[in-house]
Amino acid sequence: MCFHISINSSKNNIENKFSANFDSDYEFISNQNINGFSNPKVPVITSDRPKKIQFFNWGLIPHWIQNEEKANSIKSKTLNARSETLKEKPSFKNLIGRKHCLVIADGFYEWRHEGLNKIKYHIYLKNRELFAFAGIWDSWTNKFTGEIINSFSIITQNAQGIMKHIHNSKNRQPIILDESNRNHWNQLNRHQLILDNTKRINLEYSLV
Repeated sequence: MCFHISINSSKNNIENKFSANFDSDYEFISNQNINGFSNPKVPVITSDRPKKIQFFNWGLIPHWIQNEEKANSIKSKTLNARSETLKEKPSFKNLIGRKHCLVIADGFYEWRHEGLNKIKYHIYLKNRELFAFAGIWDSWTNKFTGEIINSFSIITQNAQGIMKHIHNSKNRQPIILDESNRNHWNQLNRHQLILDNTKRINLEYSLV
């Protein structure tokens, strides 16, 4: 699971890290705790525009959703997409191999359950470097207003390493892509191999 992330970095650092430029008038503001359930705009790099950083809404709305009521209903259910069932779920199955994205972050939050207590962890890479989650995206058009909403889901997998200890209730974690897999993912290459054999990323953490 991954419903809370952090992006505590500057615009210039993000552009330099990913060799891409922001392509929006939307003002980027670093945020230590971004809550997916508020369906915020998050910086992403899509497979069709690899040199541009765009702002998409977190919580994927499939293009075939019929109206705004259904769009609002589904987006809280598509913050994450399980790697094991991507090709089965109607919301996701037509996006693999077509609409991939890198979701930019420098950390995420998860909770460990101990009896009735929930212990919050902030998880990140060494030196709190920027990284990218594997994501998929889609565009939905509001038929009444003409508004186009671009949105995404973060792909998750079974927990590995320290995440087995931290996320002991669900045993899930987001897929974090190293540099080589970032390129393959957004070039639509070897995507099934990446999903099946994701490299273990060394993670660090702190209690919040």
